[in-house]
Amino acid sequence: MQCKFQDGWAGQCKNDAEESGFCEKHKDVKCSSCGEHATHSCSETMGPLVCGEPLCDNCEHTIYSDGTNGGLGSIGHLPEGYKDHCKKTDQKYETWYRTEWKKAVKNMAFTYTSESECLIKIGYSIYVAKIDKGGDLTIFDNENKVVNDICGNDIKNELFRRI
Repeated sequence: MQCKFQDGWAGQCKNDAEESGFCEKHKDVKCSSCGEHATHSCSETMGPLVCGEPLCDNCEHTIYSDGTNGGLGSIGHLPEGYKDHCKKTDQKYETWYRTEWKKAVKNMAFTYTSESECLIKIGYSIYVAKIDKGGDLTIFDNENKVVNDICGNDIKNELFRRI
C-alpha cells in the first residue's frame, strides 16, 4: 500500500506505507498549526514555490485581509493573533475569489433544460447544475468537472430562492 501523505508540490508520496497508512518519513509528522497528525503539505503558492508546511485535514493556510494567502505582492495582513496556518473553521477572511463569486452569483442567469438540470451563466462562465431526487446539487464546469467546493452553496441557495 502506498503512503497517504500528499506533498503540495509533488502529489501523493510514492513510499510504501506502514500499518498507519503513512511511510516511515511521514508517520510522525505533525500539523504545524494544531499538532495533529499531518496528512499533507500546504500547497498554497508563494511566488514560484509552494508553502510546504505540514497540515492535517482540519487546518489550512490563513487567509489575509486582502483575500490572498499573503504571498508575493500581497498588501494584506494576517488577522490579529493568527499564524500562517489555522483551523479551517477559524478563518476570519474569505478568499478574494469567493468574495467575487458571491457578487457574481447575484447577477447570474439560469436556463432550465429539464426539471432537474439548468445552465448557469456567471459572467463569461457557464456551469451545469443538476439536482438529484434528494435535493442535493452538483455543479459541473465546461469540462464536466465537479466544482461544488467553489460555488455549491451560493448557487444552491440562489437557485432555490428563485424557484
